[in-house]
Amino acid sequence: RFLAELPESVTLDPGVAHALELRKALFDNNYHRFFVLYGSTPNHGIYILDMCIDRIRVDSLRKILKA
Repeated sequence: RFLAELPESVTLDPGVAHALELRKALFDNNYHRFFVLYGSTPNHGIYILDMCIDRIRVDSLRKILKA
């Protein structure tokens, strides 16, 4: 709900738009898209993602192997 209320001026920012795309890929379980976006993370966002990327890799591998 909070994300739907973001003003357009905020969502047009490249960093915010990229973060929203990452979130969408993760929630859609589109791991290929997520890791492509991970590789092109702007600014210092990569440092934030590095804190949780191992957990995301393990979770994605579990879901892929379960399928």
